[in-house]
Amino acid sequence: MINELLDLCGGGTILEKTFKLQEAMMALPEEEKIDLEPIHYFAEGMYLRSLYIPEGVFCVGEVHKHSHFTILAEGKSKIVSQDGEFEVEAPFVFTSTPHAKRSVYAITDCTWITVHLNLDNCQNIEEVENRHVIRNEQELLEMRK
Repeated sequence: MINELLDLCGGGTILEKTFKLQEAMMALPEEEKIDLEPIHYFAEGMYLRSLYIPEGVFCVGEVHKHSHFTILAEGKSKIVSQDGEFEVEAPFVFTSTPHAKRSVYAITDCTWITVHLNLDNCQNIEEVENRHVIRNEQELLEMRK
């Protein structure tokens, strides 16, 4: 299913197709979108975000600046990124590569968790996210120079 959606986005790399797919999803009417809101947690030197994705939902993840742990705490998902195509089932842990952008399809209800360094213990979510997340394709291209 993910590959079929990415193929509809035309030519280019998996990364380029994934950005195009995200743009198409953002252009959907509001009533067709599902609002997936992460829950944020803080501990000494760490920032963790948890995201629940209901069964049957397709989403595109953030691009992260740094490697970090990613955990599928519950459920089963299919993932496509420039790192490859995988079907994973909880419990599953991997080290996320910097600059990867993933498309995820929730085969069952899923809870995904990412764990990031937060050495100064900042609890301003916007500031912490800006340290870890690349917001758009242009910012990613600038970082890769």
